[in-house]
Amino acid sequence: MSSAEKSRVVEAIEAALRVGTGRVNVFVGEEGVDAWRFLHGPALRHCDIHYSDPTPRRFSFNSPIGACDACRGFGRVIGVDYGL
Repeated sequence: MSSAEKSRVVEAIEAALRVGTGRVNVFVGEEGVDAWRFLHGPALRHCDIHYSDPTPRRFSFNSPIGACDACRGFGRVIGVDYGL
């Protein structure tokens, strides 16, 4: 790829991110079966989970905002094991 082609590809991907509200799939290869997924912002490409931008209170041990939903920040899940 020449530098002119690379710049055109970059421009096309940036335009697709704008139009696609931060998501774009680039199909590569002869048959176009391989897809490269690009997402703007903190997100997981494979399952489309998007995260909000990190803030200092998410990293504070005194704030419940950054706590896990399962253990609520305590590090343990209290439950009944019916198998026992």
